[in-house]
Amino acid sequence: MQKEAGGNRMTITMLFVHAQDHLMTALSERELIKKMIKQNARILELEKKLILK
Repeated sequence: MQKEAGGNRMTITMLFVHAQDHLMTALSERELIKKMIKQNARILELEKKLILK
């Protein structure tokens, strides 16, 4: 990918497309998990406040 970005033409293989798909899925999952962690932390804090009332 770096070579192609530098102007070198590359042949795109099925393996490359498959690898890129895995990379994009992993990056997407990582962002989703980060949001879920923040959301769960927020829920925990709200639950703690409800219990203290």
